[in-house]
Amino acid sequence: FCEFCAVMLSALTNDTVGPVARRNVKAILVYQFLIGMADTIALGSVFDAFLYLISGSKNEFVGYIESVNGLTSLVVAFPVGFAVDRYNRTALLRAGVFFMLLSAFSLAITIWRHSTDWQLWVTMCIAGFGRELVTSASEAIFADSLKAGR
Repeated sequence: FCEFCAVMLSALTNDTVGPVARRNVKAILVYQFLIGMADTIALGSVFDAFLYLISGSKNEFVGYIESVNGLTSLVVAFPVGFAVDRYNRTALLRAGVFFMLLSAFSLAITIWRHSTDWQLWVTMCIAGFGRELVTSASEAIFADSLKAGR
């Protein structure tokens, strides 16, 4: 992580990169901070505790729901990576943000209803897909913003 931060700070202070590259680097820094906060709160231990409570104290249920999210990310990793290399990264990033917002909205409704039905499972699949798409596209845009060989 420290190496990643060092590269980003170097890109921000380096005069050889243009203003668009600096803007991209700043946007990625903000994104990394916000996604870290969102993952910690929305899909971290607070969410696990919520799942535990609505499932009637079943750890197994918590594990299944978390697994659906992780397995979705795993299954879509290669197709998303291919798409990010082949198609417009900005458009894919926007699509990923749409899926993340859709999953957040769906998760809010699911939490409000205290639901353990299919909606929660689908929401976690959408969240896994959206996060993979956003992460892959944003990291590719970041890499494109740096000078080659850095």
